[in-house]
Amino acid sequence: MSAAALIPWIGNLVIIVGLWKIGDKDRRAFLWTMAGETLYGIHTFLTGDWAIFCAVLIFFSIAARNYWKWNRADSNCCKVPHGYFPATTCMPGPEQIVFHRRW
Repeated sequence: MSAAALIPWIGNLVIIVGLWKIGDKDRRAFLWTMAGETLYGIHTFLTGDWAIFCAVLIFFSIAARNYWKWNRADSNCCKVPHGYFPATTCMPGPEQIVFHRRW
């Protein structure tokens, strides 16, 4: 098997690592995903598979957007449902707001 044939397999493994790390609530998961999409994009560009290349660009863009939005300090601070208030200040990650019922 040539080195060029290994590129998409390595890319797929890196993407799977990124998806696994999202479950661990790790922001770096999006970097893993972008790296895997880059490898896969190189392969599809070299082979001329333009349909898959367009899909790779879309998935890379989504991962880049998610990486950028994941750690914004104000991402969910203003989106508090009525009757609730944040118990802590905004912290990075999906566990950003802990809700307590206002009585």
